[in-house]
Amino acid sequence: MNDSVTQNCFVSYLGTTGSFNSDGTTTISPIIDKKRIESRITEYREACYNVLAGVFSALQRSSLSKRISPYDVEKERLMLENLYYLKWANTLLSKSSEDEVVKKYYEYEYAKASDYEKMHNSKIYVYEVFKNSIVEKWEARKRLDEDEEAYFQSLETGLHNDTEYDELEKNITKIESEIPCLYEKLKSLSESLAEITNEYIRNSADPLRSNELHQKFRNSSMVYAEITYATAEKIREIETLRFRSLKFLPSHKRTQTVLDAMKRFAIL
Repeated sequence: MNDSVTQNCFVSYLGTTGSFNSDGTTTISPIIDKKRIESRITEYREACYNVLAGVFSALQRSSLSKRISPYDVEKERLMLENLYYLKWANTLLSKSSEDEVVKKYYEYEYAKASDYEKMHNSKIYVYEVFKNSIVEKWEARKRLDEDEEAYFQSLETGLHNDTEYDELEKNITKIESEIPCLYEKLKSLSESLAEITNEYIRNSADPLRSNELHQKFRNSSMVYAEITYATAEKIREIETLRFRSLKFLPSHKRTQTVLDAMKRFAIL
């Protein structure tokens, strides 16, 4: 067997794949199958759910202070989402053949966002919990990206089906268009629940009014939970469809597609 053939040989054992290197060593990597991707999508979905629940928690606790408004919480969320989105984007681009100008742009934006966060003094309660849920969301996104790319690299190239790809993209666009409306409902409900909490505290000495507010809070909380769950499920559905559509694209196009998608929905 000549060297060129040897270098292209693949071995498979114990759930791993490997290739022989020119120096005679073997590079081993775990086999990534569809079940692994489904698991990563579920992890990402759960992380997104936790961020949405965290918005509610931050609003509830911050509402106890007259100095903090729903606007403060939203501003904080956007700052953190932007910071960790840019960190994620830089990691994604570092492994791609994307144009150097694009890479430099994201490096510059991340440096700016990092400097701002270092100087930032948060006003909201549970800031660290809020921050940690956003960090975990983008870490879950990174793990999903890495496993998807490993999966696609193991497939044979040349696969293409314009009809299936177009249909998948159409469905992704349709579901994505529903997300902003769901998120606006969540924001509105979060603010409403924060107001109910404050009113409940003010009327704690009035049993009749307290019971009325308690029931109102309970009903609104159930609606919030339902919409949060529905939003997280939409995210799972989008990522499942995107995984199916990305297989039709070359590596650099996959990177650009995911980058663009996350730029549109960095809030989720």
